[in-house]
Amino acid sequence: GCDFDSPVNSFLENRLSGFDKVVFLFVDALGYDQLRAEKGAVFFNNLADYGRVVTACFPSTTAVSVASFVTGLTPQQHGILGYNLRVEELGGLVNMLKYYRVESGESAIVSSDFFPFKTVGEKLKEKEVKSFAVIPEEICGTVFSDFTLRGFDKNSYVGVNDFFNKIGCLLDSSKKMFVHAYIPSYDWVCHFFGPESDVSRHHLRGLSADVEAFIENYAKKEGYDYVSHTGE
Repeated sequence: GCDFDSPVNSFLENRLSGFDKVVFLFVDALGYDQLRAEKGAVFFNNLADYGRVVTACFPSTTAVSVASFVTGLTPQQHGILGYNLRVEELGGLVNMLKYYRVESGESAIVSSDFFPFKTVGEKLKEKEVKSFAVIPEEICGTVFSDFTLRGFDKNSYVGVNDFFNKIGCLLDSSKKMFVHAYIPSYDWVCHFFGPESDVSRHHLRGLSADVEAFIENYAKKEGYDYVSHTGE
């Protein structure tokens, strides 16, 4: 979906050629160095060997990365430049994920033309390909999700089992599709306990095993290949 030449484009086009169903797994806050450092996350480590390393955009925050992932644009192009951003038209310093004024806590009134860019979902819809987003219940229907996931059929989930169940049901529902599957739990754990903590490392190992189990189960029904992408 990028509007500029990039070696990543060629890599993805070659890797995804011939596949009718694509799941984009976005593990928030999981960088390459963290992935490599946790040898117990065997499946994720194998993905790093199998695929291609892509550097994060700058600044590497959730709001910036999501906006780039869903539009194919750089932060300079789409204008979401940080977790908090001073936008005088919205009343000053505004949180870009929840769209409230940081200084007062009041909700910012955001018009639909604040984020006018076409998303991957909208572009695929023009090609008659269905797009789905699997996102946590607590962020489904927020201003940020509504902006960045235009053109997607949004499916909320509660917990990791529901997450994979939703993806599996979607994959069985249509012949051609793109699924944007977002997991923020690792980011939350790292913020609370620290990325080097035993809790965060254990969470990453469990997530790696869960993804591997899902792919192995689904592969029994259909052939597959995989390209992963981690967050910041």
